[in-house]
Amino acid sequence: MQTLHRREPEIWELGKKTQQALDVAVQSTVRRQITEKTENHAMRELVAKSLPPFYEVYQEVHCLAKDGSSRRVDIIAINRGNDTAIIIDPTVRFETAVEQPIAVHEEKKIIYDPTIQYFRTRTD
Repeated sequence: MQTLHRREPEIWELGKKTQQALDVAVQSTVRRQITEKTENHAMRELVAKSLPPFYEVYQEVHCLAKDGSSRRVDIIAINRGNDTAIIIDPTVRFETAVEQPIAVHEEKKIIYDPTIQYFRTRTD
């Protein structure tokens, strides 16, 4: 029983150090997420403002997919002159696979194609 009492402060110190390490890790993660979000917003703004003036540009537009699931489109640019629209997702991934741009394009089509009908009925 005495050895247990002698070790309690060590265990408590180890727990305290572990908690401090976790706190630092969480703070670092939160800071990184805030930085990434800020950078993503800045990039979205830059892309949206660089589009030609004949587009009506909307950012962070909530919409519904065919199955009723909720989606958010980063940018939708509508050209009423020729009755077209472009959905833009300016997220850039840093991966090394040669096929990565094709895979990302296909992934984005799977996400955004089901929202096209929603926008067609809302923007006429």
